[in-house]
Amino acid sequence: MSFLIANNLNEFRNTLAEIKSISDTPNLYLTTKLTSSTKLKMPLKVAEVVCELAEKNQRFLTSGDKDTLVNIVKRIESKAQYAKGKEKEEAFVAIIEKIKSLNLPQVISGLPFIGNTNSWAKPNNVIKQKHIPNSGDNAQCDNPPPKRRKENRSLNLSPSLELEDLPQEIFEQILSALGGEDYKNCSEVNKKWNTTLIQVAKRKEAFLLCKLIQCVMDHCDSQKAFFFDAEQNASWLSYDYSSDFWHENLKVWQENLKFWHENLKDLEKIKNSLNLSASATLIQLASSLFCEKIKFLFVLTRYPEYCKELKERAQVLELPWLFKGIFDPATHYYPCIWDGISKLVRKNLLGKALEIAHNLSDEDEKGKAFSKVSILLAEAGHLDKALEIGHTIPHEYKKSKALAKISILFTKAGHLEKALEIVKTIPGEFEKNYALSEISILLAESGQFIKALECVNANVWESEKDYALSEISTLLAESGQLDKSLEIAKTISDEKQRNAILIRIASKSAETGQLDKSLEIAMTIRGEDEKDYALSEISTLLAETGQFEKAQEIAKTISHEEHRKPILFRIASISAKTCQVEKV
Repeated sequence: MSFLIANNLNEFRNTLAEIKSISDTPNLYLTTKLTSSTKLKMPLKVAEVVCELAEKNQRFLTSGDKDTLVNIVKRIESKAQYAKGKEKEEAFVAIIEKIKSLNLPQVISGLPFIGNTNSWAKPNNVIKQKHIPNSGDNAQCDNPPPKRRKENRSLNLSPSLELEDLPQEIFEQILSALGGEDYKNCSEVNKKWNTTLIQVAKRKEAFLLCKLIQCVMDHCDSQKAFFFDAEQNASWLSYDYSSDFWHENLKVWQENLKFWHENLKDLEKIKNSLNLSASATLIQLASSLFCEKIKFLFVLTRYPEYCKELKERAQVLELPWLFKGIFDPATHYYPCIWDGISKLVRKNLLGKALEIAHNLSDEDEKGKAFSKVSILLAEAGHLDKALEIGHTIPHEYKKSKALAKISILFTKAGHLEKALEIVKTIPGEFEKNYALSEISILLAESGQFIKALECVNANVWESEKDYALSEISTLLAESGQLDKSLEIAKTISDEKQRNAILIRIASKSAETGQLDKSLEIAMTIRGEDEKDYALSEISTLLAETGQFEKAQEIAKTISHEEHRKPILFRIASISAKTCQVEKV
């Protein structure tokens, strides 16, 4: 309990005065935190905490303080009389004897004890005793003995003694009781605290992490032993060993045995490679632990159904810094992992992110991690480094996906030639065609329509080609190049996509006043429903511009009555509103 350790004499005096005041008040009771409460709770435990307070602050104790502490314990016992059946009298006696047996440090002149309220209120008013000479003093004064330096074998204490003045081993032992949430505040006390705390924290966190990994390894070992015994001792089963059922069960046992063996191997790899000694600051220590946490999470993703059992096993352990809630069933491991890798890359801790990827034994997971890192680097503008990592991805699909994304980002950065070179190295055909489509659309958006069409023509997949041509045709129509847009739209092989683009071009032509052109385009649309929709759009645009007769004429050519009637009604409504405005 770190709150029991006083940093200086004044703090100890204040604490002692406060708990004495609480114990002397009839309707108040001390708690295990040495605060006040109106209810009596665990009086024996409270007495033990008072005793611990005396032990941890023994360097400040005076005989008066010991008497005060003994009286506080007796007061706690007297208030707990109704609970005497639960609290043994012998236990309180033992606590009192323990306080009385504490050794006092060297007496510091001028220090009051809590029982003397006058001297405590004015600690500098020390009563000086006059020396009363005896009959032998004159003789001694006539021929005084030679003066010797008196050897002081006791601990030299002063009212300003601080924690860091303790021997280094004791100081480190005290700091080792801190949790991760206390590291930052304590490191800011002074330079010595910071230096000592980092060394203590590195040793402590490495020890706690090793204990946690070993706990999970023990669980894996028990699971592995179960399937090993099932395989070895299968003779008790009454199955026909030549049957398919028997062989299927044997295969399942062997697969499970292999699964737990691989998990054990990965956990042992994390444990053996653990090294926090290079961390020179708390931030570096936090980064290293964060990296180890992600490695650990990758193993947990393989058997989330065992988290409840692992949580029960780990209850007796103190979890390392940043590992709180790691076995919580509500934790979604993969989002935590990818978010963690993203944070490392964003903070320029690329080495840590790559260390995580290299540590993975599963090729699929390794490919996914490398792919994630390379894409994040490319998005952050580190294109060359992203490409370098992308080419090292072991998994073909993940490699194709990453290189496609990188090539697109190279195009956005204005490096078209380099992007096209990367596209040629993409092993997957789907990803290659996807990249070409996206590059062609990016070029069209920047007004480079000729280069965009060149990229589209390099695409061998009709679906991706049609998608790119649709986007380019739309961009041309929006830029006013209707003839070129129409020319490209007619080359789209998918009828549904072609009709959708032709409707857009027809509407755009009507908006620009090219009515005949828009009607001509609408009539080339295959599919009655799509054609009706195009004619509806054109007639509506005409009505909104006041050309009601022409709008009605076109609306009447709509083939389906369920499409024609709503448009005629809409034209009539627009006409009625226009007439009302004119009358006004």
